[in-house]
Amino acid sequence: MCKMHELTNLELHFIVQELQRLVGTHLEQVYGAGDERFRLKFRGASGGEVIVDLKRKLIYFTKRVEKSEAEPDDFVSGLRRRLENAKVEAVEQHKFDRVVVFRLRSKEGTFNLIIEIFSNGNIVVCDDSLAIVQCLRREEWKDRKIAVHEKYIFPHSGPFEPGALGDAKLDAMMTEKHIIATLARAVPLGTIYLEEALAKADISPTEKGREVETKRLKALASAIKEIMTAKVFSVHHLERGPQFSCYPLSDYESAKRTEYKTLSECIDEALAAAPAEPAVDQKLLHEKEKLEHALREQKEALAGFEKEEAESREKADAIYASYQEVEEKLKEAREKGKHKIELEL
Repeated sequence: MCKMHELTNLELHFIVQELQRLVGTHLEQVYGAGDERFRLKFRGASGGEVIVDLKRKLIYFTKRVEKSEAEPDDFVSGLRRRLENAKVEAVEQHKFDRVVVFRLRSKEGTFNLIIEIFSNGNIVVCDDSLAIVQCLRREEWKDRKIAVHEKYIFPHSGPFEPGALGDAKLDAMMTEKHIIATLARAVPLGTIYLEEALAKADISPTEKGREVETKRLKALASAIKEIMTAKVFSVHHLERGPQFSCYPLSDYESAKRTEYKTLSECIDEALAAAPAEPAVDQKLLHEKEKLEHALREQKEALAGFEKEEAESREKADAIYASYQEVEEKLKEAREKGKHKIELEL
């Protein structure tokens, strides 16, 4: 089975462009779709349904009808209560990072619905001052914490202006490190697109940046610009499963490729064509968890027995090592008729 890649920063850039049509619409309903997937239904002439898939790290428009959970859980109920019929005032990608911010105004006030599609993924609702009022999961890092009543801090992102990237800027950021490592930090397009740009410029990902001459750096800047502006949204039909992209990838050039007008259509179609994931048998899963629990208990008991055995062995070894002394003490006791023997082992 082919695992579909997560949305890259560049792909999210294009998805957020598609989401601009939602500005002025109203968030009619939020549905839980299971397995950390959510459906956001927007009402209006340019509305539609948006899937937020935190497990796969995807967000996209869908035209497919999916079954929602019979009863909303506490998280979905909270979203409905706060954001019912909220008007979309803006949709933004924060600093070209994998973070989407919906600016919403509802009868409850102004809220920021923040969707993080990196790490574990998260959905966070903040008030107008970015104080967190609801979150899917609590998380904590060295420099930021996601929890109710905490102030939301965006993940740290270096400055990146797609339109200002040229060969002179690329030359200035080159170091003695592998060029792919330097680019991954400074030009957050996604590894698959950086590798494609390097291939087009005839640069190995493991070449040291400082050793790449000006001619090839110019070719690299040109390749990056082409990838960022081409907007060739495709599904590559590979033997191991479909893959979507926003630019034709040379790694997949031998595979059939279908183009679509939007990246959302690509993702929607690729997911529909992907082999179904095997269903999880909940009964077997429960039995597996019980067996794993029993195994842990047995291991703990075994460790206890081994500890007791080691202690007994130490005592036996001490007695054996003092065997001569024991014999002498016993002999002395028999001669004196003592019933109590004191030994120091």
